[in-house]
Amino acid sequence: MSRKPNADWLSLYMDVTNFEGGEKPLKVAYVLNALIARKIEKEKGFAPVMELLGCGKKEKGDENYFRH
Repeated sequence: MSRKPNADWLSLYMDVTNFEGGEKPLKVAYVLNALIARKIEKEKGFAPVMELLGCGKKEKGDENYFRH
């Protein structure tokens, strides 16, 4: 992430951009979701992480996910 200090991470997340390519690409969304989950767990415990992960099916613009 430090290689692109001015990156628009929300756009990269929403555009399903690959963080790394290759046979098994790593998506930007996966990396950001992991960082978000880690921060929430550190600040509030594991129950809010489970609430976030159980937010339901993917909606347009990920509204149900970002609501939390």
